[in-house]
Amino acid sequence: MSATPKIVPANKVGFDQNVLKANMDALKLRYPELYEQVKRTRITDRYGVSLYKNRWPNLHVRKGKEYSPLYGSGHPEEFAIKSFQEQFKPHSKNLVFLGIGLSYHANGFFQSEEKAETFSTIFVEKDIELFKISLGISNIAFLFRNQNAHFFVGLRQDESYSKLWRYFMEKQWIVLHARSTCVILNDALYEHEKDYYSAVAKNLIHALYQSFIFFGNDPYDSLLGIEHMFLNLKSIIQLPGVNLFFNKFKNMPAVVASTGPSLKKQLPLLKEIQGKVLILAPEASLRALTDAGIRPNFVTSLERVPGVEKLVSPFDFGDDMHYVPVPVVVPEVFDACNGSMFIGYRGFHHFRWLGVDRGILWIKGSAGNMCYNLATAFGCNPIIVIGQDHAYGEDYRTHAEGTIHIAEQKVDKANLVKLPGYYGGEVDSTWVWQMFRNHYITDVAEGNTKGIITINATEGGASIDGAVHIPFADAISTYVAKRQPERINDKILRLRDKFSVDVDREKQRIHAKLTRAIGLAEKNIHELLEGLDYTRKVIEKYADYVYERVQVEDLDAAEIRKDYYDLEQLRIKARYTKNEDYVALVLHVLQPYLINYESQYSNMPAAYDNPAEGQLTAVLTCEDYFLNAIHLANIARRTLQETKDAMERPTAVVLPPESAEKPDASLLWRQHFDNELCLWRFSAHAEVRALTPAYRIGGSLYEEGAGTFDGYTGILLRNRNIFAQELHLLLTNHPEHDKPCKLAGLGREWQIEVVRLRPASDDILIRSHKDNAVLLWILEAGKLSRIVQLGEVAPELELLGTGDVDGDGVEEILWRCTRSHELSAWKIAPGYLESARLAEESLGGGDVMGYVLDRAEGVFSEMVLAELPARSQVIAIADVRGTGRDELVVRDSETGEVRLIAMGSDAGVSAETLGDDLRVEGCGAFLGNGRKQLLVGQCHGGDVFLWDWQADGFVSQPLGTRPGFWMPQSSVAAE
Repeated sequence: MSATPKIVPANKVGFDQNVLKANMDALKLRYPELYEQVKRTRITDRYGVSLYKNRWPNLHVRKGKEYSPLYGSGHPEEFAIKSFQEQFKPHSKNLVFLGIGLSYHANGFFQSEEKAETFSTIFVEKDIELFKISLGISNIAFLFRNQNAHFFVGLRQDESYSKLWRYFMEKQWIVLHARSTCVILNDALYEHEKDYYSAVAKNLIHALYQSFIFFGNDPYDSLLGIEHMFLNLKSIIQLPGVNLFFNKFKNMPAVVASTGPSLKKQLPLLKEIQGKVLILAPEASLRALTDAGIRPNFVTSLERVPGVEKLVSPFDFGDDMHYVPVPVVVPEVFDACNGSMFIGYRGFHHFRWLGVDRGILWIKGSAGNMCYNLATAFGCNPIIVIGQDHAYGEDYRTHAEGTIHIAEQKVDKANLVKLPGYYGGEVDSTWVWQMFRNHYITDVAEGNTKGIITINATEGGASIDGAVHIPFADAISTYVAKRQPERINDKILRLRDKFSVDVDREKQRIHAKLTRAIGLAEKNIHELLEGLDYTRKVIEKYADYVYERVQVEDLDAAEIRKDYYDLEQLRIKARYTKNEDYVALVLHVLQPYLINYESQYSNMPAAYDNPAEGQLTAVLTCEDYFLNAIHLANIARRTLQETKDAMERPTAVVLPPESAEKPDASLLWRQHFDNELCLWRFSAHAEVRALTPAYRIGGSLYEEGAGTFDGYTGILLRNRNIFAQELHLLLTNHPEHDKPCKLAGLGREWQIEVVRLRPASDDILIRSHKDNAVLLWILEAGKLSRIVQLGEVAPELELLGTGDVDGDGVEEILWRCTRSHELSAWKIAPGYLESARLAEESLGGGDVMGYVLDRAEGVFSEMVLAELPARSQVIAIADVRGTGRDELVVRDSETGEVRLIAMGSDAGVSAETLGDDLRVEGCGAFLGNGRKQLLVGQCHGGDVFLWDWQADGFVSQPLGTRPGFWMPQSSVAAE
């Protein structure tokens, strides 16, 4: 029988000074603050040390008068390694150790073959004293030198969420592998400090998940932020920033008045202290505040959804309420405010990339949280929050009476979340409010480190860890009552008036950066295409497995493993994470998809009993990765190109003749940077008269064409906002319609063409690039009345447009096959759309009727028109010669030669040469001479021309310069 090992109190142990010094030296370099804490920590007899067989140290925790071992009664390291192996999930990318002890569990990891597959290790230890004992026993200096090993020692339970969240935000690769995270418990320490380690584990999961959410769960959501930034570029450049006020209100109390159910009862007290405190509020609180006679100093907006402008437009901001929208809001928001405005940024890369310094704020998920961050940046102290319930109120009320919110708030009692209550106990909440509460916890913890006192005077809802919870009246009595009123607004106006900016120089600098970023995006797309080719060759090797001719056991596991890691490195290589253009503008869009994909990729080997099968399954998904990455990078590049183009030149929309009395087409120019409109009307001699139209178009809406709808001239406008993907119609000459009206929802995947299949009235043809469906929207009285489903087309068919190529007065739908280059047309029999033979189908809902067109009845026919080589670009479909039927105006991309091709003719008529410095902006009957003219503009200049067919060729007539044309000086470079 072996003797029971002697347990020596830790304060009586003579530690190995060489080991201790090596550990402390490495700790000092990596974690200097923790080093100082360890130095100050006194070792007591709370822990004891024994030696197994006089060689291997075991650590004991004192419980009363007795000591309990951390690593069993046998070999301590073998005990820990066995425990580690029982808990470890092979192929995990993130490894979390809860309870460091003597690092024996970690030794189990570093002795395993899978250690090379783990990217990050996180060590959490509650007790600094225990940690100091460990430093005198186990040499872990190599871990402190490892930048992928992260230590959280002495972390308070109430600050664990905030510190972990901030850490994950900094170390984004940990978030990248969130799904492949394995937690290893030191069982004895966990039992000893169960409440602590359970709470830390829960907060770690929440912090990791919400970091995941912060970086986006939808690429189009991320893209929307960049799109709105560019749409709001004029406002960003011209308006002053909140950085004018950073640290300018030091030690002034601030009140953040949010929209929670508890707000209303605090308003009488808030009104009494106006002028003594800085009042900040989200825009949704404005109605309740102003009705109570309270005018907040700063009002914030954060949401990217349409409708925010409706929260702002009803109010007179005067010169004493100052509006601070983050420029990811819809552009219409800036038009809605009639008062003083300032710009504030979220801490995203693309705002830093702009180089227009207006003040970065670490805003999380709500406009109320933005107010708190503003108060912090302004130097306010204390910060008192009211109406910050983060929970349902009485009768499950979601907001205070009198506040305004965009969307209807529904109570989901089946998925309630319980949160700690302001007065103790628990309150009912939602996962979104839980997230907002966690954001506040993070910010309050950060404020505490700076000496900022945060007072939660909501008096209802959920508590906020780290904040002082006292009644609003007590907070006023303690921090506000003795203060004298101040001329706060005079100070704001005085600081604002110091702002100045050279708008043109800022435009030129951003234009240069856009040019550089477009080149970088194109380079990245090329590299992704090469990665796709390589991936397809790898996948081809496993065709027998894909078609179930062999099992994974029949394949070479070592080769699968190599391909798995080679493709991982190939993906990493195509991410230019040290390039600011890429990180800010391409990676930001790709990031949500990338995080989801990589998280699944890294987790697949552990998800299968046979890791090789999991690795092979992951390998087979790589083609989809590259296809999606190419698609998203292309979208980012296109957004950059559209922005650059919009800065340089306006877009043109050809408006059809308004009436028989006004038989000529007109031209609507739109300068997107300023969002200004100019209407050109033409005389018979191509003289232009410029007019300013009476109507306006919101900055979120993009022109998609124009037509004649029930006798009125209409412009189709598309909203690409993912929260409101819609098609709108603006009737420009209707006496009652001076604003765009929504027709229906329409996703980005739909291509739009105006088509005339009925006498004297146009309809809308749409083609989906997702499922290749082709639909016809029929309009009546300016509204969508019914939908006709024309069928589906092969993915290789490109929709060129519509035109009356046979001269019968009804337009055909023209397609080109990208493989055979064959040009074909769909023709619908006259009158069929009005017939009763249409079979109704459930397409959409509400008052929209859907019909299926039965092609078998002979009312739908296809005809082959011509063959167009790949280099042939169709630049117009129009009757440019006055023959009574439309022809294809085709340009050879290699020679620039322009030809006219009529139905049934491949050769066509040679007409003109259109060089690379010119492009067709539009086509219309501008001159009233029985034929249509081409509007041709310079690509790198502002001049535009009208090409009119005369005798046997086009004659070019100069029209002047595009209204709003701008070109940067070459001397201004990107910074």
